[in-house]
Amino acid sequence: MSTVDDKEIKNVVWDIFSVYRGSLDSIQFLDYMLSLLFLKYVSDLICDIHEDRVVDDDLKLKVLLSNTPEDMSFNYIYSGVNDRGIGERINTALSYYDEAIFQKLYKCERDVFSDIDFTSDKLGPRKEREAFLSELMHALNSKVFQFDSYNNGHDRIKAICGFLFEKVASDAGLRGGGFYTPYGVSVLLSKLVTPVPGDSIYDPACGTGSLLLRAMQEIAYRNQFQDYKLYGQEILKSSWNVACINMFLHGVYSCSIKWGDVLLDPKFHDSKGELEKFDVVLSNPPFSVSNWGYEEALKDRFGRFGLGIPPQSKADYAFILHMIASMKDKTGRMALVAPHGVLFRGASEALIRENLIKENLLDAVIGLPERLFSSTNIPTVILIFKKNRNDSNVLFIDSTMFFLKSKGRNYLTVENIEQISDIYHKRHDVENISRVVSFSEIKANDYNLNITRYVKREEETQDIDLYSLIYEQEKLQEELRSLEKDMKLYIHF
Repeated sequence: MSTVDDKEIKNVVWDIFSVYRGSLDSIQFLDYMLSLLFLKYVSDLICDIHEDRVVDDDLKLKVLLSNTPEDMSFNYIYSGVNDRGIGERINTALSYYDEAIFQKLYKCERDVFSDIDFTSDKLGPRKEREAFLSELMHALNSKVFQFDSYNNGHDRIKAICGFLFEKVASDAGLRGGGFYTPYGVSVLLSKLVTPVPGDSIYDPACGTGSLLLRAMQEIAYRNQFQDYKLYGQEILKSSWNVACINMFLHGVYSCSIKWGDVLLDPKFHDSKGELEKFDVVLSNPPFSVSNWGYEEALKDRFGRFGLGIPPQSKADYAFILHMIASMKDKTGRMALVAPHGVLFRGASEALIRENLIKENLLDAVIGLPERLFSSTNIPTVILIFKKNRNDSNVLFIDSTMFFLKSKGRNYLTVENIEQISDIYHKRHDVENISRVVSFSEIKANDYNLNITRYVKREEETQDIDLYSLIYEQEKLQEELRSLEKDMKLYIHF
């Protein structure tokens, strides 16, 4: 059986971006690249089904795919890769899978591939476009992109998706932060909320679904059986498209991903028409969005803003209050990434913070290292909330020193993640790093949650050789006098 070489896969994925992206930006190219990856993956999966090599016992998926026409496969289209009309044939195949998989299996209310047109002028005039698609199909027919069971296809496609999103986020910069949460942050969030078999897991701003998938994998790593269901909502249609494809490529069929604005129109309701509630809620929502629906919040039919109405200029607490309203009363726990300003900003946000403390919902505040996100350099925090808490305090953790620096970015290592999650779950004081703080102390600080008010970091001191400094100063002064003398000679000349 062929093994998965992460280094080789990463090099190939990054080479494809460099060679084939052309006039498209990274996010546009992702749409086309991921669609072709889907076509190749599902084609190899169908081959496994026909050869009875599929270990997954999802009979519905087998029924949906077992009678797929041959001309809908990647291999069939690739056999005529140099013929005219390759873009049209790709579009036809993707439209077929829209109905066969995303409408029948996932119950999607919209077409996933409708915005991705392989006959678009974005790819150039017909001759150049077909040459481009021909070369890209050739690249995807290499050994790295073999997804059958013999080639560990399931692990291979997951590795490719990870490197693909990492590359797009890196290239896209500020725009890339809208759909991708750095891997280390995703792992940390998952470990903080500790999903278990049977949990319902929800992300109200799911982007490409990376956080949901990471939380699902946390269950898989610790348990033999994968018993869960994933729920997500995403406002951007392009990101929703990617999230649906991403779920299928990761072999997740027990999920529901909805398209829409969660603050104005949350899509998940119970049998009574109220907000659906979940065991685990986690998210990396967009920071400080303005014009998010303040007027509608005043008359919100779900009662999400009983603890206060967030300001029209910043939606951070709108996401927080929606997520709190989406937690189950007994088992609900949530974690989200937020800008540092949510800890101390005044006016209506100060009132919301006070009410969250009084309602005993806030469990922990964790300061993250800077430069973890390619989309922003502003300080960020993780906020953890829980229903049915036994403690009457808040844990503050300053983890800003736990990171690895590499090429202008900071990363959370496995060791960093374990350090932070261990401190959180043990919930105790660690000098200069963490402290459990009573409600009365937070009240005395006017409900300001700035971490430095509660965790004092001892500044490192260094022994100073005063005589060496004096000598260095004299030496520099002598050099300065010499330069001034030379300058006067030049001026005189």
